Amino acid sequence: MAATYGQFCAVATALDVVGDRWTLLVVRELLLGPRRYGELTRDLPGIATNLLASRLRDLEAAGLVEPVPGAGDGRTRTYRLTGTGEELRPVVKALNRFGLALLPDEAAGLAFRPQWLALALEALLVPEALDAALVVRFDVPAEDGALTPVHLRLDASGVHTDVDDATAPDVVVTGDAAALVATVRDAGRARELVAAGRLSIAGDASARRRLVTALGAR
Repeated sequence: MAATYGQFCAVATALDVVGDRWTLLVVRELLLGPRRYGELTRDLPGIATNLLASRLRDLEAAGLVEPVPGAGDGRTRTYRLTGTGEELRPVVKALNRFGLALLPDEAAGLAFRPQWLALALEALLVPEALDAALVVRFDVPAEDGALTPVHLRLDASGVHTDVDDATAPDVVVTGDAAALVATVRDAGRARELVAAGRLSIAGDASARRRLVTALGAR
């Protein structure tokens, strides 16, 4: 840590550790599971490699991040959150919920990674609304037109990314980044976006209703 607020305050002390630029975004990526250094570089668009290395060193020194033993090929390291680092999950979840309301209606000019949808759903999910697991696949078009799938399992314990690609989804939602985010935060817009050709939703009516309810809509 290069600086400190110098205050005897829990909030200030926490920000001494995670308040630097990019730090919480590194944590955001690791909340999705262990990541190799190259994956972090790819999924933190705009970060300089030397700054990423510095943030990882600081997080490791603070006991929030650790290398995965035996992972990698010796030339690159794989990182994961420690138990202490996992305690930041509700912090990132709260920021996600707050930020979803601030996102613009269009994503033009803004970087997007499909896996960020998992965190958006985690922020909005009403777990008690699910009496059984619901598997959802989001298909996000890349610049070359190819679809990038994101498989998620929603259940009473939250949002899970450890879904076998061969698992048949109950619901498939396809659309551009802004359309998907708009639908996740306001299911009422889905019909409008489908009519505009920006979104498609496949799955039986019961599964679709369960997804809408699980995201807090009625």
